[in-house]
Amino acid sequence: MARKGEHAASRQHTTSPSPAEFAALLQAAQLNATQVEQIQHHYGARVSVAIRTHPYRLAQDIGGVSFQAADAVARQLGRHRTDSERVRAGIGEVLRRALRAGHTGLPVTMVVKRAATLLQVPQSVVEDQCWQGALEVGGQFLVKRQGQFTLLTLLEVWRIEERIAQTLADRVRVSLPPLLANVTEVAPRIARTYALNAEQQQALQAALTAPLTVVTGGPGTGKSFFCQALAEIASRYQVPILAAAPTGRAAQRLTELSGLPAATLHRLLEYQPATGTFARHA
Repeated sequence: MARKGEHAASRQHTTSPSPAEFAALLQAAQLNATQVEQIQHHYGARVSVAIRTHPYRLAQDIGGVSFQAADAVARQLGRHRTDSERVRAGIGEVLRRALRAGHTGLPVTMVVKRAATLLQVPQSVVEDQCWQGALEVGGQFLVKRQGQFTLLTLLEVWRIEERIAQTLADRVRVSLPPLLANVTEVAPRIARTYALNAEQQQALQAALTAPLTVVTGGPGTGKSFFCQALAEIASRYQVPILAAAPTGRAAQRLTELSGLPAATLHRLLEYQPATGTFARHA
């Protein structure tokens, strides 16, 4: 018969596995040694509790850990296929994949179909968690109406959109002097050189006078010629300008078009991979 102290130690061991045991569990879920090390470093002494409590956080907290890997860990821990946290994690995964493709939200019907396929559960189970995750206090999702569609988005993404919109609105209200004293003469002259139409010329003039200018347009609408004209002004009149693009390929294309040494946005803002922050920020 075990003594009282031995029984207590045995019970504690059962409910709170050691980090070494969790490392074995993670490897059983086919995570490699580097990923296991990253997980242990990220969560520290609370790795066992953190993973047992919220295994699906692995895919968000640890770079390179896929949803499928986090799901494998969760299933090893006994999570059921229709577990509410699993279903919501699957919905979040669908929305994050859409975000990487440039969509901040998707129609609810599309989310339900994709998540049901990903999770291999009935669509009714997914739909229920979509609405619960949007209606509950502290939920992860937001439902909004846009035209004829009812969209689902991650609440954190919506908050970022709102913050960006507010920052842009604040920037527009800042009073700044024009970049050139004789903009009304320079802009038309350069516009004629690059055969810009009236709308492009207006954008060029705005870029030289307004605190913020956003130029949009589909393929063939003249954004490239606008960039060339702006680069010409910067070169000819010594206007300091930084050129950047979201990807390396786009930055290279921008350099070819404008003649300016363009960088990626991450490089321009000196992204710090270790902390996920930028050295250059607001």
